[in-house]
Amino acid sequence: MIAKWRCLPFLLAFLVILSCVKSGLGATDIWVSHIAFQDGWKTGLSLYYSGPETSASFNLTRFDDSGNPLEAPAMLDAANNTWTELPDSSLAYNGSARIQSEHSLLVKVSYRYEGSRSLCEFYLTAETRQEWILPNTVLPWLDWTGIALVNPHDVPATLIFEAWKHGVKAAVQSTILEGGSRYVNMSEAIWSSLAYRDFDTAIIRASVPIPAPICITGDYLQERHVFFTAQPKPQNDRALCLINGTLIDGTGREPVSDSVVVISEGKILASGRRGDVAIPEQSEILDVKGGTILPGFVNVHVHNAFKESSLRAWAQQGVTTVRDVGAAEPPSSAFAFRDSVRSNPFCARLVAAGPLVTVPGGYPIVPNNFPALAVTSPEDAGRKTQDLIGQGADLIKISLEAGLGLPTLTRQEVQSIVEAAHGRRVPVAAHATTSGFFRLALEAGVDDAAHSAVDYLPDEVIERMVQAGMYLIPTLTAQRKAGETLRNLRRFVSAGGKVALGNDGGYLAGLEVGMPIAEIEAMQEAGMSPMQIIVAATRNAAEVCRLDGELGTIEFGKRADILVVTGNPLENPRALLDISSVIHGGVVIR
Repeated sequence: MIAKWRCLPFLLAFLVILSCVKSGLGATDIWVSHIAFQDGWKTGLSLYYSGPETSASFNLTRFDDSGNPLEAPAMLDAANNTWTELPDSSLAYNGSARIQSEHSLLVKVSYRYEGSRSLCEFYLTAETRQEWILPNTVLPWLDWTGIALVNPHDVPATLIFEAWKHGVKAAVQSTILEGGSRYVNMSEAIWSSLAYRDFDTAIIRASVPIPAPICITGDYLQERHVFFTAQPKPQNDRALCLINGTLIDGTGREPVSDSVVVISEGKILASGRRGDVAIPEQSEILDVKGGTILPGFVNVHVHNAFKESSLRAWAQQGVTTVRDVGAAEPPSSAFAFRDSVRSNPFCARLVAAGPLVTVPGGYPIVPNNFPALAVTSPEDAGRKTQDLIGQGADLIKISLEAGLGLPTLTRQEVQSIVEAAHGRRVPVAAHATTSGFFRLALEAGVDDAAHSAVDYLPDEVIERMVQAGMYLIPTLTAQRKAGETLRNLRRFVSAGGKVALGNDGGYLAGLEVGMPIAEIEAMQEAGMSPMQIIVAATRNAAEVCRLDGELGTIEFGKRADILVVTGNPLENPRALLDISSVIHGGVVIR
């Protein structure tokens, strides 16, 4: 951001227009938010009536910048076939105004800077949308830009701003816009880290329909300005709407019966109870006929995922993302394969660690003869971790296993790996099956434990794991529910610990490559409720993959990865096998 941007709050005293027709045909109910007589800016408001009467009466109600009425509504008249201009004195305040009439009125707002020849006039319309597009007018004499908009609803709106340049996404920002009639200048929040000339287009998405945002650009001398409103974003495809289902959105909130989910361009546009969600015109309708709508599941502990047939099998069963935590393939070929299937909706999205990190002669090189990356010192561990991340690793998986007298990583080597990975914002997962190695992983700052401890996990370790936010991936079926695994999971969950779904599928015989129903049933046997298991398989698993900003819940702006089943998995988890539809990235693949 250029340093002069700090002057912008002084410059950006510009109006924001909200137009909503809420009454019957021919009536007018319009909001106008504006700033008048501030820092040289002047707002004008005119109304035009053309009809059978000699004039049209209307109510004008003014609000302060907190949305509180300034006085009782004033009854005014607009003459027929001429512009009626409101006096300057009625606009000399900061806030908004509401114009109501039983007649159809055309409302115009003009905007001028004192001493400048710049003038802009907006003719208000009733259109509200959830997606708008704004060009960024980059001219040699323009120095700054700003965007402002209004939320006309009583509920907060989630806003996502995407900045694009030459067809490439340059930045993404999100914010919450409170409900009410106030204007909000989003300029600093949106572009605080993006220079004016770093983008040519802004795409604005909102969780509720909003009026067209407004953009103003100008020079620092306040001599020249350009004003324009956003245009509706063209839709390349019809929206897809799921109706007549019970929504379990992955957040842990109560299910929503008779729900609607709207998908546009591969993302969730809206979700909620029918009647609360607007269905876009000409939408494609998918009637789920009383089924249950869930986020696509995420399996965070798989192996041998570098085969298209396996990724297709997971996706067809509603597991739309998998995390491979130990590849036999060389890193370069593993990461190249991951990237090659990324755009294929029929393949589960792949998160890849590459090879496990261990020591010479350590697990899983011995006794499984499974290729791994061996390190010989803390310094070597740090260097090889950096190199692996440089090649494209999404996470680092370490092996902490001393069974059969095998050598394993030292505390110093683990700390070096964690420091190197976290320095690049990459998480670390640990293979650990005993409480001693759980403690080591915890103290070193590991992000998730990729198995359960077969011995008793002390309360103190559980408490510290909960405090640190360290995830547990139980893999109960891979460990055949041996020893204390079930009881440790029950105690961990009771203490408030975070759990994610993983079954070690793709490596051990008998573990599903698809919906890991045996693992889900084992988690229930350990005391987890069906809702807790669903959250572990969706929101929590996405967080483990560092993809929680993109997927894992059915919420506005998230990727449309959706599983629809005919039954109710809250009553019987095996209903997850009765699949009626799978949607991956907005594409119906089953």
